Amino acid sequence: MSGVEDAVKKALDGSQGINPTEFESTGEWFAYMGDPDKPNPPQRVDISVASSNGAPTEGAFIEITSPSIKRSGFTNKAGVYSTSLYVDEFYDVTVATSDNYGSPVLKNSGVKYANSLKFSLPTAQIVSESLDDLAQRVKELTSRDLDRDLGKKVDILKKKSVKFDDLRPLRGSRFEQLIFKSLEILKNNGVFSKVTWNGKEGLYGLPQHSGPGLPDILVECNNHLFVIEATLLKGRQQWAQPEGASVPDHMRQVHKDNPGKQIFGLFVASTLSDAVVKNLLNTAKSEKFPIVAIETDDFFGTIKSVEHGNPALWITVFNHLWKIAARAKS
Repeated sequence: MSGVEDAVKKALDGSQGINPTEFESTGEWFAYMGDPDKPNPPQRVDISVASSNGAPTEGAFIEITSPSIKRSGFTNKAGVYSTSLYVDEFYDVTVATSDNYGSPVLKNSGVKYANSLKFSLPTAQIVSESLDDLAQRVKELTSRDLDRDLGKKVDILKKKSVKFDDLRPLRGSRFEQLIFKSLEILKNNGVFSKVTWNGKEGLYGLPQHSGPGLPDILVECNNHLFVIEATLLKGRQQWAQPEGASVPDHMRQVHKDNPGKQIFGLFVASTLSDAVVKNLLNTAKSEKFPIVAIETDDFFGTIKSVEHGNPALWITVFNHLWKIAARAKS
């Protein structure tokens, strides 16, 4: 291809500072060749990303777009992502870091080409999510494989060759995480004294399921403990798998560990099986532990009603739900 390269160099001989380039796709090359307003091909650029203290940010994901071109990639150990851009366009740039690829920490518009672009990331800020935000994420999660935020993160991680052979464990862990976050809002408003999720955010901020033998979530409210299980399983799987059936076991263990507290159970599912609800109710009556089974829409409606309430209001609402459930199935 030396003849082609020589021809390109000759064609560019009169263009000051313009060098031959390698296009990222055949389609991109055709678009350039067919555009008379583009006399010069994309030119190399090094994009540097540093943290607020000046340290290079390795593994940051950069997206840079204009009407004519789109680039994306990860920074190396030196915090640099190298690509090529048109010199006569303005670009939108977003940068996300490896702890949460789903939420960019930097967004810049109107960025003009330079052979070296440098971006300094702002100090990390806590992103505030409302109950409506979390309810929307749950709706997305239950209507497709992943909610929008987690789906974007997974798409980016796939570009890093992270494999996701089976999304079911991730979906279940995400459901737990969203329920936990919603209860955290009530804790911050003074309704609960403590909310514990026995799962965690692992590598790349991906949610991981709570460990075996532990309730998904434990909520403390006055002298009451609420044992909460959250599942995306449907039908009889809710009981056959260690989800619904584990609620009484976890309640017994929590009661044993906290003999002076009143124990309540809450089973949250996207849809409920009548058989599972009946099994939970029968177990609750025999064990004398109130257990409320609730679908996600009703769950979010309930916690929104007490979002700015107090511990006594939450306990009153829960007892009301328990009485309705016990009466309906008696």
